[in-house]
Amino acid sequence: MSTNNGQSRNAFSLQFSNICGLKSNLISVFAHLQLFGPDILALSETQVFNNLDITQFNCPGYSFIPVFFPHRGIALYIKNTLSFSRLKIYESRICAKFSFIWIKFQINDFETYFCFLYRSPELSSDNTATELDHLSHTIDNIYSKSPHAEIIIAGDFNVHNSQWLPHSHQTDLSGQYTEIFSLLNGMSQLVDQPTYIPRQTNQQNSLLDLFLTTHPFRYTTTVSSPI
Repeated sequence: MSTNNGQSRNAFSLQFSNICGLKSNLISVFAHLQLFGPDILALSETQVFNNLDITQFNCPGYSFIPVFFPHRGIALYIKNTLSFSRLKIYESRICAKFSFIWIKFQINDFETYFCFLYRSPELSSDNTATELDHLSHTIDNIYSKSPHAEIIIAGDFNVHNSQWLPHSHQTDLSGQYTEIFSLLNGMSQLVDQPTYIPRQTNQQNSLLDLFLTTHPFRYTTTVSSPI
């Protein structure tokens, strides 16, 4: 999944994908970074069981920010030319089933707060509502300090909402809560193609990876094959 800001000569690209194991796919990740050079590459389901030696994941030209959990976990690769700061103050509620990383960066005059998240399909709808409510409070806190900031929340949501998301074939409470969260925070969801292509013939394509932004006019989005 790739988004591109093409509004100026200082455009930036953000790509995110379910990696299904960072260690086993590390060569492919490094090759992708060197070949395509995204400003931000965000990965879900890193599946790293410990982080005793994270230097093995470092890639020249990029900063590496992980939140590792067995079977789950997320990580960001951020190009060194993009000045950013990590906002750990907003990450106190991180857990395996609802992981996220907050960073802040600026392109031209746009101050952008980016949250990359992974929501496990095993997380209950009630807990999903609680975590989304906490994200809304975080956004309120950001606006209290930066009223004109852009907010981006993207990642593997694993929700279904046939009335809101193209290619959803059912609706669950978590999908409805996510739609309400988007509306309450003035965010638009820009992905309009399936991001999950099943291997089993009895399953259907689905849109599980979302890109929510308060400034939708700034972006174009594309969906391509996994790394």
